[in-house]
This record gives sequence, structure tokens and C-alpha cells, in this order.
Amino acid sequence: MLPFPSLTKEWHSEPYSSIDPTRPELSAKGKVIAITGGEGSIGIAVAKAFARAGAERIAIVGRSVDPWCNAKREIECLGARVLAVRGDISDGASIYGAFATIEREFGRVDVAVANAGYLATFISIPDADPDDWWKGFEVNTKGAFNTSRAFLAVAAPKAYLVDISSGIVHMPAKPGASSYVSSKLAATKIYETVAAENEGLHVVYIQPGVVRSELSRKAGMAAMDSADLAGQFVVWAVSPEAKFLRNKYLWANWDVDELKRRREELGQPHHLTIRMNGLPL
Repeated sequence: MLPFPSLTKEWHSEPYSSIDPTRPELSAKGKVIAITGGEGSIGIAVAKAFARAGAERIAIVGRSVDPWCNAKREIECLGARVLAVRGDISDGASIYGAFATIEREFGRVDVAVANAGYLATFISIPDADPDDWWKGFEVNTKGAFNTSRAFLAVAAPKAYLVDISSGIVHMPAKPGASSYVSSKLAATKIYETVAAENEGLHVVYIQPGVVRSELSRKAGMAAMDSADLAGQFVVWAVSPEAKFLRNKYLWANWDVDELKRRREELGQPHHLTIRMNGLPL
């Protein structure tokens, strides 16, 4: 039995051949990649996948990264040049400066992966610490605004923006998760607006799976999925094979071959988006 309802019959928890980043169809050669939250398990997996796909310039951004961090060395072993930049998405000047550094060192950014986030303590609204609850909005929502502005200032033509989101934003309300779900939903709407304001920009929203990370530990969720699945799915999602999924909400667990076979159906405006059922807007 699958852990969650699935759009595809095939459900993945580990990488598989169709999203292998060494496939020529998924090549990222010549691309500049920037990843916020780059020091976390998903951020590192995304960076490694892009390095395997041939990206030669990868920037990892985070509050705690330093020029000689372990993540940088791991990715460089795959042949990429890696820039580790300190940046806090909740601080506009900080993240703007980080992206300016990336442009100065690497050139304009082809793919930005918005992976940084914060999970407030899971607790009922009456019992929540207001400061911790609001920090979800400072990081997830204001962070989406700041990241968008910083990226757009240095984005290459026909660039990609990947929002590492959460399936919780389109699930029924979960007790205790009010800060996380509402701040992540607001972030998604910010990125949707960015897509509407920039026709040449390809935006996609990805639930990365339940992987071993600080967020899953804090949420008390046991890891079910490989971080490498998320990393390789991101590479596929910004490839020509996934062009029909612009502005769509995807789960990394879904089988990409099934998605491609349903290209005409899933490419329709109302599919895989967050909206009110029954109202044709």
C-alpha cells in the first residue's frame, strides 16, 4: 500500500533509470545552478544530481555554509566547480548579496532551487509560541519573496525556478501544522505570481518526498525516501522532457514515464495546480 495517494500507478522511493542525471536528455552542461538551503540533505542531493548531469558551476547558499564546507567538497568530487555562499533568505540584503556574488563569479543563473525552509514546532494554535510560529512566515513566506527578487535580478533568459515545497499545502488541515502549512502555501502563491509576471520563466513546485532531514526529524516523521530521488527528480523537472509541466505541482515519487504519457491531459491549465474545485477560474 502506498504511503500517500499517487497520481501515477508507479511510486518511487529510490532513484531509477528514467531520472538518471547522466542521461543525455537531462544534460545540464553549461548551466549555472543556485541552490538555497544548499547545506541540507536535499540541497546536497540536488547539487550532486546537477553535477552528474554536467553542470560545471553550482552555487550552494545557506546560513551556515563556508568556503570549505563538506558539501562543497562532496560536489566538487563529481567534477563541478562549486561556490559556497552564506545567505539568509529571511534577510533580503543577505540573499540579494548572495545571488549577486553568484552572478559575479559564475554569470547569470539558469536554475534556482528554492530549498531553504523552516518548520515551526508542531503544536495547537492556543499552545504555540507566537515567535516560533511567526518564524515560519519570516523564513518560508518572506524568504520566497526575497529569493524571488534576488534570483530575478540575475536570472538568465528562459531560466527555471524550482520551489521545494510540501505536499501538506494541498492536503486537508493537519492539527499542529498551522504555521508550516500556511507559510508554505503563501510561498507557493508568491512563486505562482512570479511565474505570471515573467512569461519566459519556468516555475515548478516539488514535494521532495519524506527524506532524512532536520525538518523530518523535527516533525517526527521517519524517512521513507532517498534524498537522491528528490535531487534527480529536480534535474528531470528542468529538462526539456518536463517542459509541459510549467507552473505545476509535482511529487518526486511520481513516475516520470507515466507523467510523459499523460502530457496532453496534465498540461491543461487546471491540472496539478492549487485552486477551488468546481469554480472555473
